[in-house]
Amino acid sequence: MFRSSSFHTMDPKGRLIIPSRFKSVIEAGGANELMITTNAGCIYAYTMKKWTEIEKKLMVVKLDYMTRFKRIFLGNATLCSCDKQDRILIPKPLRVYAGLKKKIVLVGLLDRFEIWSMEGWEMEGNKFNDDLNQPDVSKTVASLGL
Repeated sequence: MFRSSSFHTMDPKGRLIIPSRFKSVIEAGGANELMITTNAGCIYAYTMKKWTEIEKKLMVVKLDYMTRFKRIFLGNATLCSCDKQDRILIPKPLRVYAGLKKKIVLVGLLDRFEIWSMEGWEMEGNKFNDDLNQPDVSKTVASLGL
């Protein structure tokens, strides 16, 4: 599973080194490849095994608003292979969507990891702090023993 967060540098060509702790999860997911796509202001990265599960679930959903979701989510999906230096190339449209520049943050969320711009990650941290001040959120977090 993908866990923890770390700060990284993306090169001018849009290549990103995948940390070894994430690389082992990717390989355990069936390949030396990832599927990446846009969502929630960042890039989601999935193992091929998880991506196949997602596609199967999305195939049966026929709601109009989910068709629009699928157009963007699947339409932006890109297969990324790890090179010999354990780097992936993030396509320019995805970099633009997520506001990725040189400094980025990788965040493990168990079944996927997210790729954030430094600025986007800082804004997400501020939203998190605001969320914790909401009674429903703090109650749910407390019910999990956290």
